[in-house]
Amino acid sequence: MKRLNAFSSGQMAVIMTLVMATLLGAVALSTDVAILYYNWMQLQKAADAAALAGAGQLTALKDPSGTVAANATDIAKGYACLNGINDPSNTNPAICPNPLNNPDYVDQVNSITVDPNDTQISIRLTRQVPYYFAKVLGLRTGTVAAGATAQVLRPAGTINGGLFPAGVHCDSPCTFEGLHPGQSVTLGQKFVGDIAPDTWGWLDLGQGDGINALQDVIANGATDTFSVGQPISSLGNKDVGSAPAEGFRARMDRHKSEFPTVDPSSICTTSGGNPTSIPPGDPLLVAVPAVNLGSIQAFATVYLTGAKGGEIDGCFVQAIAAQSVGSNSAPSLGALSSPVLIQ
Repeated sequence: MKRLNAFSSGQMAVIMTLVMATLLGAVALSTDVAILYYNWMQLQKAADAAALAGAGQLTALKDPSGTVAANATDIAKGYACLNGINDPSNTNPAICPNPLNNPDYVDQVNSITVDPNDTQISIRLTRQVPYYFAKVLGLRTGTVAAGATAQVLRPAGTINGGLFPAGVHCDSPCTFEGLHPGQSVTLGQKFVGDIAPDTWGWLDLGQGDGINALQDVIANGATDTFSVGQPISSLGNKDVGSAPAEGFRARMDRHKSEFPTVDPSSICTTSGGNPTSIPPGDPLLVAVPAVNLGSIQAFATVYLTGAKGGEIDGCFVQAIAAQSVGSNSAPSLGALSSPVLIQ
């Protein structure tokens, strides 16, 4: 019996040695797998951010010159860098001034593609991640990949804050040809003035009475949410004084501070065409309601270039409306909904 017990103890020691070695190996490999998973999550976040930022440049207007696609691609690369993708060459310093340069990781933007109609952008990223414990098995690096696709299609049906307090009349059913801002309407073609109660009209967006209140909402946009079909009120013939000029000046000051290299006079031209150089977040790009019979018919986007007295200059463009929600039932007047991830 004693010999049997001695034999059993020795056998258990051998088995436990093998089991412990296997468990330690499994724990080690699990650590490497966990590192791979963590890096995949980081890569996926970067791909999502890059796709959404790139889609913010799309216009859903086919651009044979390829400028829209090139701008979207450039923005996507910048935001991939900004969200942790290694970019030692610093390809977009305006967006990503301090790119990550981690020698342990090898990142690659495998592809960025924009569909022919400029409605969606796709990006694919890969990263080589060094193994730590798997090296004992001869494995040096593992590769993780992530991709995302963002799309912009539907016209804006709701604006969640930021609406500009000037309305333009639009015949019902409201179409781009039915807009009446006091002159002909062509995308990108500069209009001058003609903001008057019978054409454009200053609106009551809940800002309260007084020139100072109007000036503030011209400068910063309304805080409330507005949707197609919602009733809206005009200020009528009330004296707006210097509110348009002062409100516009505040926007221009922000523009000069945030986008010093963008010349507003280059956006709207006499020949028209949809601009491709409006940066995301430019305070001179505003959403305005098209109104008829006291209700919102649709939303349009306008790039502001100047103001004097009660008049504002600029041009209609087709662009993403900030803080917007798309609607299949909303007329398309150039204000596109915020991009969404579809993959």
